[in-house]
Amino acid sequence: MNAILFEVVSLSIQWDVGSRILLDCISLISSFIVDKRESNMRYIGLTLLSRLSHVDIDDFDFQAHCRQHQSQIIVALHDADVSVRKKALGVLIAMCNPTNANEIIKELLSYLPIVNEPVFKTSLVLSVTLLTEKYCDDYNVYVDIMLAAIAQAGDVCPPEVAYRVAQIVVNDPAVQKRAANNVFNALRTTKIVHQLMAQITAFILGEFGYQIALSAESTPSSQFTILSDQLEYGTPQTQSIILNAFFKFYNTFDNATIREKIVKTFHTYSNSANPELQQRSFEYLALIENGDAVLLDKLLQPIPRFNDTINAALVCVQQLTDDRDIWADKVVENALVPDSTMMSARRKKGPEKSTTVRLNVKAPTQDVKDEEMEALFHVSVPDNAEHLREVYAAYRDKFTALLNTNEGTLFQNEYIKLVCTQAYHNTDGRLTITAHDLTGKGIHKVVLDVLCAEAGLLLQVRRKEEQDIKPGGFLVIEVAARSLAPFHDPPSVRVLYMLPGADDLHVETLLPSITTARFIRRPTEAQSHEDYMQLYNRVEQTNAPLTRTLLPRSQASADMLKGRMRTIGYHCEAANGALLAVGAHATQLKERPEYTPVACKLTLRGNEVTVSMYASNEMLETVALDIIEHCLAS
Repeated sequence: MNAILFEVVSLSIQWDVGSRILLDCISLISSFIVDKRESNMRYIGLTLLSRLSHVDIDDFDFQAHCRQHQSQIIVALHDADVSVRKKALGVLIAMCNPTNANEIIKELLSYLPIVNEPVFKTSLVLSVTLLTEKYCDDYNVYVDIMLAAIAQAGDVCPPEVAYRVAQIVVNDPAVQKRAANNVFNALRTTKIVHQLMAQITAFILGEFGYQIALSAESTPSSQFTILSDQLEYGTPQTQSIILNAFFKFYNTFDNATIREKIVKTFHTYSNSANPELQQRSFEYLALIENGDAVLLDKLLQPIPRFNDTINAALVCVQQLTDDRDIWADKVVENALVPDSTMMSARRKKGPEKSTTVRLNVKAPTQDVKDEEMEALFHVSVPDNAEHLREVYAAYRDKFTALLNTNEGTLFQNEYIKLVCTQAYHNTDGRLTITAHDLTGKGIHKVVLDVLCAEAGLLLQVRRKEEQDIKPGGFLVIEVAARSLAPFHDPPSVRVLYMLPGADDLHVETLLPSITTARFIRRPTEAQSHEDYMQLYNRVEQTNAPLTRTLLPRSQASADMLKGRMRTIGYHCEAANGALLAVGAHATQLKERPEYTPVACKLTLRGNEVTVSMYASNEMLETVALDIIEHCLAS
């Protein structure tokens, strides 16, 4: 019966049969939308309501009818069924107009932080982008909204949204100071932000931070400090953009203390294991030490205006469309058409924001690129990239191998071999690094020191003085580690040594396999199968999952997965065709250790493994899943 009603209403909408029959359809749709028992009925009601937006009859006001059900539509946005949520989002896009746009955008922004389904969250961000592009007539408000969306969406936010914000800020001087102040306050109030937010903040402060430098809260020192805090948590791409900002700071801020800190940071990253960060730091140091102020001024000119003919954000919005749902495609395409009222308002206020997008050709998003933005936010490839890639691959293989065992080779060349033995207990780790002489002539002035360790890891070398290795002999170096808080990247250490009869100092930068996942152990409070299942269910129900599909290097089986998970500290139970793993992450910032439960669900399909990770700490969740991926790939 419902299927027949659905088709009747659809035909009435498609044929534009007249307002009287459409009013009867609306009455029927209303009964579907307010149904509290059946999510299928709500789904049908929202689907038909969105289709009403395509009716082209003079005396039919779609927005007026939608306003009668606006509260129910917003409630449906929070429905447990993701398909109902998607339809509610489509209706909100279709019913949006200049009079209610602010209210709808505000509602979507307030809902954004609590969404836990990544695909739907991405659609939500793109919907906010679409409506803001179409209905926001003030550049300052536009930038405020988009920065809020980037900050709240986190890693699921498409980078094209950040590209668009950068484009607007660079092209319109009237918004630059406010944008710089907003991103500064965002980082000042939140210690750890998502990578995309850190990147756009570093870019805006690097270009326009000088405009807020006279404020007592956003001094050059404060700007440097908040970006420095993000360095240790950032990905290589984020770190590259922050280093760029520091280089701009060096030329912009005539402050000896700030410049000294910047040079020190470049020295630190000139020993980075990442070839791009290493090369950037070396080049920046060389330019600074050259002392040519004219050259620096010429290199660090303000970034020119971007080409405004391509709107990367609106191109990305086309991902909302689906070939299987022509009606949904029409909703998005109609929303992509600029509003004439808003266009007139923008012309009065200043340069028009570009809304150019091809609606008659549905092409993959990657075919339409903003080359200027891609160059800005992506790092370059060094000339000797192939050699560096081989060296990095060798380091990575040794690093991955040590994740699955407590003893192995950390580094080896024709002169020296470093064997690492490691042991972990709760919050503490002990590494014994044995340096072997392979030359047969001895090695002089051997020393190991810590280059970089995040704030969540305390790392100390027991003996820091230089020592010699006798011909054919070995040297033992002990390293102590303590987990203070979840941390993103493993530490980097440096081994320095000299060969007999040579004046050159050899320097090797290494990554010990000390990850935050090393401090995951079987939970002591769980003793029985029931205890483990109760703990797993509690963690799963209270945290949003981070899910990936992995392809192990070797043939996957339940026994293999169970063995790998136990190796890295988890207790495993089989249930409902899946492997459920539970662990406790240990940290000790004060007198007593604290334990954060971590849960993981592994589902085997053929040779593919779908892994869902649950933890209250987002960084812990990400790193724990990364380590599982490394272990399965080895």
